[in-house]
Amino acid sequence: MRKKKEKRNSWSDKAASKISKVILAIQTNVSNRMNEKLNKVSIKRLKTGLIIFCIVSGGFSVYLAIEAIVAKPKAIKVQSIKVLQHIQQQEELSLNDRVDEELYQQIQRYKHYLDSTGESISPGLRDSIRIIEELYHSQQKQ
Repeated sequence: MRKKKEKRNSWSDKAASKISKVILAIQTNVSNRMNEKLNKVSIKRLKTGLIIFCIVSGGFSVYLAIEAIVAKPKAIKVQSIKVLQHIQQQEELSLNDRVDEELYQQIQRYKHYLDSTGESISPGLRDSIRIIEELYHSQQKQ
C-alpha cells in the first residue's frame, strides 16, 4: 500500500513542480516586460500617474463612505409568490386511497413514453410513481 501511495505522491509532486515552474516562468516574463516598458517612462510622468491614481481612488472611496452614511436605506419590496393552482390543491395519497386500473395504466403508458424518448424522470416524480404503483399492487393482493 505504501508503495502505491508513494508512487501517487511522487507523480503528483512531479506534476505540481512542473506546473509551478511554468507559472513562475510566465510571471518572470511578464514582470520583465513591464520593467522594460516602465524604464522608458520618465520619473515625472510616473509621479503624475501615481498622484492621479491616488486622487481618483481616494475620491471614489470618500464618495462611497459618504454615500453609505448619508443615503436613505432602500426598502425591499415584499411581493407575494404566485403558486400554480394544481400545486395548492395537491393532496397526498394515503394507504386508504384507491388506485384504479385506469390510473395505473396511464402511469404505465407515461413511463413507457419516457423510456422510449430517453428522457430522464426527476427523482420526485419517480418516487411518486413508485408509491402509486405500490398502492396499486397492495390493493391487488387484497
